[in-house]
Amino acid sequence: KESDLTRMTADTISMAADRGMSGLESLVPDLASQLDDESLTTVAKRAVVRALTTLDAREHAAAIAKLAESSGSLFEDLVDHAMIQWKLDLTADQWQERLTTSGISLRSRIRAIEGCAAIGLSDAAESIETLATGRDQPAEVRLAAGNGLGELFESGLAEKAAALIDADDSNRIDEQVAIAMLRRHSDSKTIDVVKQLTARESTATQFGAFQILYEIDRASLLKVIDQYVDSPDANVRRIFADAILRNRDPNQVIYLAKLLDDVNPSLRMRGADGLVRLALRDTKYKAEVISKLTAVLDGDSWRGCEQAAIVLVNLEYTDCSDRLVDLMRHGRDEVMTTAGWGLRRFALRKHLPAMLGRAQEIYDQSGPHGLMTQLMMSFGKMRYREAEPLIRKY
Repeated sequence: KESDLTRMTADTISMAADRGMSGLESLVPDLASQLDDESLTTVAKRAVVRALTTLDAREHAAAIAKLAESSGSLFEDLVDHAMIQWKLDLTADQWQERLTTSGISLRSRIRAIEGCAAIGLSDAAESIETLATGRDQPAEVRLAAGNGLGELFESGLAEKAAALIDADDSNRIDEQVAIAMLRRHSDSKTIDVVKQLTARESTATQFGAFQILYEIDRASLLKVIDQYVDSPDANVRRIFADAILRNRDPNQVIYLAKLLDDVNPSLRMRGADGLVRLALRDTKYKAEVISKLTAVLDGDSWRGCEQAAIVLVNLEYTDCSDRLVDLMRHGRDEVMTTAGWGLRRFALRKHLPAMLGRAQEIYDQSGPHGLMTQLMMSFGKMRYREAEPLIRKY
């Protein structure tokens, strides 16, 4: 029962800390004193270790590390987590041993790789490289080892990555390992290798390679927009959208305008938000955005109409208001509601009769509530007395 109480108390402290409760640091000494209590069950002591780690009690790291030596696998994962989080080398010898020991679990090997990388243990690089390049290793271990090498080195791995992907029997795991190895490199050889990877068939490989180019050679990325802007992979399209937004070239607005019709909702919103921000910052950009998005608003795509309306309304381009009136009768609720929102924002009295007519149609047909909400707010905002009878009935 004492162990159960200790476990529940430690778990409660961990949850409270995770949720931002302050003042829990005062409990650290009492928690630490439980580490040497041999009467506690393993489950209770594990809860104590979790609580100490959550409270960032690194001053007790040595006592926590001893648990891995005395109790082995029962505490290994928790101790690994603490040492990695605190970037301490108290279990470095154990990590190195686990890199080469046969018969250990997948998770144990991966944690050892992560630990060596976290503390910058270059002495482990050779063993980690063997795991990264070994085709007999599980994919999870190879990828973790690739990331480990990428964490340990900011240069010097380009040749090894090139050899990995140039092999006659190279595969997608090889490609992902090469990307992981080079993720912090920026030399010219790395750029050459990464460009090779962008041409691979796998969109996952392309995305990883483009991520590196985005950081170290954005100009190369922008040169191939036409080739990849329609990639079937949303992550690839997102990388190019971010590159265009960072580049701030008005001539590239056409690509972001195209993004407003993307099947991925988050990408549509990303493109719209980016266009608004750039247009408000630069008058030349604003003119190009309005030009391109007016054409999108006049088009047939419901996604494009919805997002183009959002952008143009936020840019206070009232010349599009007549088109918004038309869109109140669009076939999609999203577009109708956005059109109503735009008309409410513009608050142009000349459109009130058409808005009232549409509201009456919706009332008679029990139609879309999103648009009706916007129209009702507009009538109130502009004190449109002619709408009062309908407002009262509604």
